[in-house]
Amino acid sequence: MKNINFDFQKLVPHLIAILVFVVVAFIYFSPVIEGKRLKQHDIQQFQGMAKEINDYRAKFDGEEPLWTNSMFGGMPAYQISVRHGSNLIQYIDKMFRLGLPHPVNILLLYMLGFYILLMCMKVDPWLGIVGALAFAFSSYYLVIIGAGHNSKAIAIAYAAPALGGVLLTYRGKLLLGAAVTALFMALELTANHMQITYYLGIMLVFVGIAEFVRALQNNKLPHFLKSSVVLGVAMVLAVLCTSSNIMTTYEYSKYTTRGKTELTIKADGTSNADIVTSGLDRAYVTQWSYGTGETATLLIPNAKGGASSGVMIGDEDLMNTASPQLRSYLVSEYQKYAEGKPGHLVNNYWGNQGSTAGPVYIGAIVIFLFILGMVFLKDELKWALLATAILCVMLSWGKNFMGLTNFFLDYIPGYNKFRAVTIILSIVGLAFPVLAMLMMKKMMDDKPFMAARIKPFMIVTGAVVGVILILVAIPETFFNFLSNSDIARINAYASNPASGYNAAQMTAVAEQIKEVRIGVFRGDALRSILFILLAAGAIFAYLKDKLKHKYALIAVLGVLILVDQWSVDKRYVNNATNDQKQYISWTDKAQVKKPHNASQADIQLLQMEMAQHPELQTNINNRLEQIKAEKRANNEKNMMVTPQEQEDISFSELNFATNYRVMNITVSTFNDASTSYFHKSIGGYHGAKLKRYQELIEFNISREMSSVVGGINSGNPATGFVNANALNMLNCKYVIYHPQAPPAVNPHALGNAWFVQQVQVVDNADKEIQAIKGITPATTALLDQRYADYLGGTTSFNKNGTIEQVGYNPNHMVYQSNSTADQFAVFSEVYYDNGWNAYIDGQPAEYVRTNYLLRGMKVPAGEHTIEFKFEPSSYSTGSTVSLASSALLILLFLGVVLKELLAPKEEAA
Repeated sequence: MKNINFDFQKLVPHLIAILVFVVVAFIYFSPVIEGKRLKQHDIQQFQGMAKEINDYRAKFDGEEPLWTNSMFGGMPAYQISVRHGSNLIQYIDKMFRLGLPHPVNILLLYMLGFYILLMCMKVDPWLGIVGALAFAFSSYYLVIIGAGHNSKAIAIAYAAPALGGVLLTYRGKLLLGAAVTALFMALELTANHMQITYYLGIMLVFVGIAEFVRALQNNKLPHFLKSSVVLGVAMVLAVLCTSSNIMTTYEYSKYTTRGKTELTIKADGTSNADIVTSGLDRAYVTQWSYGTGETATLLIPNAKGGASSGVMIGDEDLMNTASPQLRSYLVSEYQKYAEGKPGHLVNNYWGNQGSTAGPVYIGAIVIFLFILGMVFLKDELKWALLATAILCVMLSWGKNFMGLTNFFLDYIPGYNKFRAVTIILSIVGLAFPVLAMLMMKKMMDDKPFMAARIKPFMIVTGAVVGVILILVAIPETFFNFLSNSDIARINAYASNPASGYNAAQMTAVAEQIKEVRIGVFRGDALRSILFILLAAGAIFAYLKDKLKHKYALIAVLGVLILVDQWSVDKRYVNNATNDQKQYISWTDKAQVKKPHNASQADIQLLQMEMAQHPELQTNINNRLEQIKAEKRANNEKNMMVTPQEQEDISFSELNFATNYRVMNITVSTFNDASTSYFHKSIGGYHGAKLKRYQELIEFNISREMSSVVGGINSGNPATGFVNANALNMLNCKYVIYHPQAPPAVNPHALGNAWFVQQVQVVDNADKEIQAIKGITPATTALLDQRYADYLGGTTSFNKNGTIEQVGYNPNHMVYQSNSTADQFAVFSEVYYDNGWNAYIDGQPAEYVRTNYLLRGMKVPAGEHTIEFKFEPSSYSTGSTVSLASSALLILLFLGVVLKELLAPKEEAA
């Protein structure tokens, strides 16, 4: 006889684990229960980036535009908001989130993902719960949730079970391990944060080497090779599931700031050889680099003071102990900060990153257990985890360790495609708790092993505590307590008599600032020692049978780990309220849904355009009636259109009825997407803008902005646009210079398309981008010599005719031309030939890159309809592959899991 080999009782610990994770996540993010939503800067920016895309979906029944003109003159929507509906893996992602509200669901994914990893490593489920908490509450993971880096957080969450699948495959469960690997790598890739996936790849390389050594030592090379092949197939299947995203991303990346430049010069005309790579520039890659001394935050959270924020004058303890000079300095600096004036406010953070939302704190107990694991465990995996941690830490130093950084930028494929090297520390946050939990597993499974090694255990504990005590005793020997910007600001005060401080006073101020910061450092260092000693005491009690049961040890260490890391996380992502008892970091759902409100300048711009386009009011009224009809059909309680809805509809209709660009200088123009919520912006906020657009900013637009600002300040805005060739050819029609003032109108904006008199052929990209400031773009177009044949020898035209845009959608633009002779037209749209197809009277037509960035086309004499349609084959092909592959993966996964769960076993005779 055969029985089904499945015991439902085995599910109980896992169900309890999930319940614990849900409860813990809700407790941490308790305002969610009140209907509040976390304020997330990057999500607010995302909503600006994606506004035109979302409006298009609403207008055209969910159709994907794939392109948006809302930022940087226009760009593919691939890395903003494209719904890859053909990838069925996204529905598995929703299942794992259990339908919970954001950000509770992200915290749940962290815990659930690491728990699955530990189950793959055959860790006791109760210990798995502790490990999941230790991993999820690493401070960096909470900080990025607070910042709104959702795709990064999701990718981190799925990295853990993907690692678990790899280990499960190598260590016996060939098919099940491969199925787990395929599923979670597909989820990892679906999260669409390639930087995290790349860093996970580094870890998997080390894991593969460790497993090879393990197989070699145990004469199991055939199994290793078979496992590697099966894992290779699993990885390929995971990649195929996300083909619609990967194919478009790969295609697009070559044209972005992550691709190789054609320029050999900087904006000042000097060689760019010192910064250029085949991807991002070195300075950009390393702009956020962890300091070598800052690495101490892994163990001591306030080793560099925490997040970037001011030392407020309301801090009574500080003000009561500060000298008169320090009090005066703090008050004057805070006043500058409060008034929005330049000046370096004395900062809670004293590292040398430009700013930070919080440190990378992995947990004192977790690191202590990791060190114990390195000493006592004999698993080859520990060397893989150590190597991963060391390499990732050194790479996180970026510009502070340029030898290694340059090597990776120049010789390691793909590394130069990613910025902010500090992100690699997210993988360190994965490596440490894995080994920490394996060490706890060893203590639970083989208590006599550790009981026989109490003396070495005490020596290791003493060594760890001793090192921290040395740092406490002589901190200035190892750390700087003034950042570079602190020193620059203090020196500036000391050398400027107008500051009111002399050199001696500022020296005294500097010493007192250091004294305050050393006190902060020592407090957190002693805090780490306390948690390490408490954990060591619990382990000692367990080994001496004072704690009788292993689950008592798990409970004690679990509580200590959670208290340690939870209390640090709450410094940065918390439920604090202001004096009016209102949450500081939380807001209402409605505010999250509509994060940007139109300023008076936006409203006046809308009114100016409505005066020029009377049909716009009709379009708005029709949409409002449509909304009311939908509300009536849905039997909604409030049938009225809210002011917020009316505002959104008005600007949406404005966007589809017109096509010009707006430059907003009241915000950080090229690092803010709020303008894109209402208008097609010259600027925006995105980490992968088109490289040629970025280069146009550096070489032309930045300089022209200064001229425009000068004209506005002089009371004659038009003068600032006279020689603003890049802005004019980008059809920058308006400049918002004050939120309450009417926008400045650019009378020199060239419109959507125009005929030129001549085409000037230039030798290369350097000459082309430099020539922009010297031409008259209304009459002269620039063409790289590689496109010279397109002209057929004709470079002069009579410009006798008209061309105008008569239809606009982000992915379909229509023009009418009428001329007595052949013409050369320049279109004020970004050139991107991987998808944009041109048609004249319905027949395919060629076009070329013009003026470094725009589109140019020969237009035959007569009346013609010219169309540009965005029809990327990579998206349609990728969607077909994604649908087939994701369906296959899900079926295979279910089949393997069912086979594993329902595998029969022989009944005893």
